[in-house]
Amino acid sequence: MPPERQGADNVEAYKLHLMGRQHWNKATREGFEAAVADFSGAVALAPGYAPPFAGLADAYTWLWILGLAPASDVVPKAREAAVEALRLDPEPSSIKAISFSGLELVNRGQFSDALVFLCDPTRGSGIC
Repeated sequence: MPPERQGADNVEAYKLHLMGRQHWNKATREGFEAAVADFSGAVALAPGYAPPFAGLADAYTWLWILGLAPASDVVPKAREAAVEALRLDPEPSSIKAISFSGLELVNRGQFSDALVFLCDPTRGSGIC
């Protein structure tokens, strides 16, 4: 089974991942916090399933980018989740932990590049 599908056979983990994405799409504090809970639940049920880790990286990153949580609280969690997602599935096309790439641009002070990257739906999340 391809790495990105490992855990997808766990129906509850898959449902939690989908619910997390639905909550994430609300782009609100409550939505991102609900997404973190959903993705965390999916990870607990299927720790070898990469997409929920990518979802955690996205949710934590956007909580910080939008000023909804301090960097000290969420950036280490975003980095840890992104690293785990890529460890489980190193194919960037199948793991969408790309918001974290935008976060890295921000960390380097490349704010305009990060905004372009993160707002482009073909590379980042397109949430802008």
